Amino acid sequence: MKFLNKLLIAVLLALNTGVVFAQDDISIDTGIIGGGKYQGAKTSDNQTTVPVLGVNKDGNTEINALSGKKVAIGANKTPGAYVSSSGIELPSGKGVASAGNVIVPASTPVSATNFILPGFNVFPTFAANASALLPTGTAALLNTPYIVCSANANAGRVLSQGTPGIGTANTPGTYAPLAAAQCMICHLNVPTGPWYCNTFTVVTPA
Repeated sequence: MKFLNKLLIAVLLALNTGVVFAQDDISIDTGIIGGGKYQGAKTSDNQTTVPVLGVNKDGNTEINALSGKKVAIGANKTPGAYVSSSGIELPSGKGVASAGNVIVPASTPVSATNFILPGFNVFPTFAANASALLPTGTAALLNTPYIVCSANANAGRVLSQGTPGIGTANTPGTYAPLAAAQCMICHLNVPTGPWYCNTFTVVTPA
């Protein structure tokens, strides 16, 4: 009987070596945790454990800070911005740098190529009276600034793609002229328009 028991155990062990278990695409050996738990870190005095990184109940990846504290985002341990429950805060003397969207106007603009984007746009070299397009009005675009600056000696045009138009007449396909070395800011108050565009001149340095 003892021999049979030993034989049975040997057979089971031999069979077990061939079993292949289904594995996740992330190994638990990497320190990944789940179940609503967070990766932790100690405060500088080693007194408090902070739940720093995890996936919240909505499935969103979350970087967390202690209550009343901020998440610092930076490089070389120098914060470039802070995030808290109140929003994003930039340290004094720092801002958001943007090179601008380079938009090339054309005599017959195409939306996929000559579209003006939300935020800061730059017109480089272009032919006189070439145009770039403002998008069709939607609720998502309300009160979003579209800023266009010309870095060209020629006059250009900020053109409505169709509806809505530009200006109080709200005529589809209308345009706002953009002089050389001039900037313009456009926005929508309602999805059906019109686009309101105001120009301001880039001052020549003394």
